[in-house]
Amino acid sequence: MRQTGYCSQNMQQTRENMQQISGGQTNIQRSGSSHANLLVTAGEICTASNLVVSYINQDTSFLRGDIRDFCRERNLEESLFFALLRQLDMERAQFEKRLEEFSEGQKRRIKMLERIENVNEQVIEKMFLLYAESMADMEREFKDRDEMEASYAAFLKEFIENPKQMVFVETAEKQWVCGLRAVESEPGKWFLEAVETMPGHRNRGYGKKLIRHVTEFLKGIGAKKIDCIIGKSNLSSIKMHSDCGFKETKEPPVNCWGELEEGRILFRLEI
Repeated sequence: MRQTGYCSQNMQQTRENMQQISGGQTNIQRSGSSHANLLVTAGEICTASNLVVSYINQDTSFLRGDIRDFCRERNLEESLFFALLRQLDMERAQFEKRLEEFSEGQKRRIKMLERIENVNEQVIEKMFLLYAESMADMEREFKDRDEMEASYAAFLKEFIENPKQMVFVETAEKQWVCGLRAVESEPGKWFLEAVETMPGHRNRGYGKKLIRHVTEFLKGIGAKKIDCIIGKSNLSSIKMHSDCGFKETKEPPVNCWGELEEGRILFRLEI
């Protein structure tokens, strides 16, 4: 399943090029610390440099002891880690409790944030494999593939920074097989975009599984409404989202960046 295209905002050339990569209507804005990057995955943790890595469904039983010890053991910058947790609505008083006293929702927030140093070649390679079709469509916009990869790396470094603007990846046998973007356009309202499954892994339910994981995750951090925009002729995507509870609306197909997408339909999941 593929949703072609990328969110088109009026930006610098690199962003204009890279916003078309990754198979859907997407963009991720910059805010906060340059270390606060997010890549959210379902399945097994992928320690990708300069990206925060998280599970969607995950075992939290190992979270014990002091949160500061947790940071030290993982070489996390304590002040940054706490600041990100505060952005995810965790109270400061919670930091004085032992991890085993946290609720499951609070433990998932702890698991969701883990900073590493740089976007590396492994991450870029995995993203290019996942979004192979979109990357192929975009390659003609660049001098060569190396230039496109460099632009994409810059795109990830600059824009995947806000903990409320995330990349979700579904994994199977340690491989990233399906991905999407989730952007909080206003408190409690999220927008899904850039949905794409690797060609060799389509029709196996990964897209549906990812959307369900993502909606479950977003619900856990306070989402009340989740929107997406789908092309009228993209029947497979319409069916997949409908199976996950999304309903067609009669509202204009305006994306999370305030842009009208003619010829498409706005779908919504009310939580």
